[in-house]
Amino acid sequence: MVDPGGQSRAEGDAVVPDPVSGSDEESMVDSHDEGEPDADPREVAVRALQRSMGRPFRVGFVLGGLLAAAAALLVIQNGESARINWLWMEFSAPLWLVLLLTLVAGGLVWETLKMAVRRGRRLRQERREALHNLRAEAEAS
Repeated sequence: MVDPGGQSRAEGDAVVPDPVSGSDEESMVDSHDEGEPDADPREVAVRALQRSMGRPFRVGFVLGGLLAAAAALLVIQNGESARINWLWMEFSAPLWLVLLLTLVAGGLVWETLKMAVRRGRRLRQERREALHNLRAEAEAS
């Protein structure tokens, strides 16, 4: 038998709403897992995790959506012109444009810092592995 999610299931399996994801989608739960003392809790937990990994909740998407909505409100509410003095330049621009450019610049700085941190972690990991390999070769000799 195949459930609505495309997973095959046995005849004795009950279909219940998935408590892990909180969605209305249905997932399969072995009827003998709940309430029976011989069911291994670790196996039950692993199966629940595997089911929920098919549709993970992404916090970044939610935060990104909230930030985009906040930025849109900021742009809508700040339509007047602003006078900008930067270094030796002086110009006038709509405040929403200045705010939008500031948000984009902040995003670029964030991504640059994130890449630098990841690169540093990767280099440290490569150094650790190289040192481990050298020590292993020295012990083998």
